[in-house]
Formats: sequence, structure tokens, C-alpha cells
Amino acid sequence: MKHRFLPLALIMAISIISCTSTRGIEPVYITDDIPFMLLPTECMDGSFESYQLLDGSFPDGSSAVMEAYIIADPERIDLVFMANTGQTIAEIGYAESTVTLSSPFIPAGSLKAEYIIADIQFALYRNDAVAAALSACGLDFSEESADGLYRRTISHNGSLIWEMTVSGNETVVVNHLRDYRYGIISL
Repeated sequence: MKHRFLPLALIMAISIISCTSTRGIEPVYITDDIPFMLLPTECMDGSFESYQLLDGSFPDGSSAVMEAYIIADPERIDLVFMANTGQTIAEIGYAESTVTLSSPFIPAGSLKAEYIIADIQFALYRNDAVAAALSACGLDFSEESADGLYRRTISHNGSLIWEMTVSGNETVVVNHLRDYRYGIISL
């Protein structure tokens, strides 16, 4: 009888230390007035799995260094951000038109995980699928590869908005409009 409330207490404790939000997909604004809906997971050709070191800088002058583990395939995108101690900072998932964000550190509603998923889609999804979706929004998408350097860009009316460059195991993603940058080293 004295353990009757143990399951309820456990659920309450977990909900206090971890904040999880699950919702349908909201648009990502590539520019201040151009919405983009995330592509279906089927636009991923093959699969990608990587353990990475991320070094990001953001518009408010802050920066962060963390580790990440990503799995992307035609069924889902799963991403786990970790401190160098191994503690999970956040988990983001995308499957079947649902985005999930779980974090003991990020308050619900303070981060739109769709923006992180969009960066992953712009970087990893099939060129034809990304180009068609962005073209429908009035944006230009390009992909080029030369001399060991792979590059994808998004522009609007001739102005570069987003770019990703890959050289060896190093990737740099820059959003010129939103003023963030992150370097990624695949470990």
C-alpha cells in the first residue's frame, strides 16, 4: 500500500527534470517573409549516421561546443546533443510529420527544432527534392563539388542566405541572414 504513489511520484519527477514537446510541423522562415515546410523523410536518399563535434556561434554573441550523434534515413532524423561529459543536452526527432524536442535544459517553446531539422535537410536531402521545394518558395538552391570541396547554397534575389561547405571530415554551416554559424567535425 505504501508504494501506491510511487509511479505517480516517478512520473512527476521525470516531468520536472525533463521537458519534452511533440507537435506537428510548423514552417521555417528562411527569410523574414518566406515560409518553408519541412520535406518528408522520404527525400533522404540512403542513410547518414555520424558522431560529431559541433562548435557554434549565434547572433547574441554566445557560442557553444558540444558533441552530437545524428541518424538520418528515409524514415526519420534523430539527433542527440551532448556535453563533453556525456550528459544529454537535448534530443530532437523528426518522423511522420512530427517534430520532437526533449531537453532537461531547454524550456518548452523556447527553441523551434524545425530550424535544426531544416539545416539537416538542406545539407543531406536529395538535391532535386531540396531544389524543387526551395524553388517553389522563390529561392535558389545550388550544389557544386570541385577539388575536394562540396558546397550547397540557398539564395534569394542574388543574396546568399545559407551555405554549407564540406572538406574531408569538416563541415561548416553558415546562415548569413540569421547570423549563426557552426562548424562540424565528424569523429
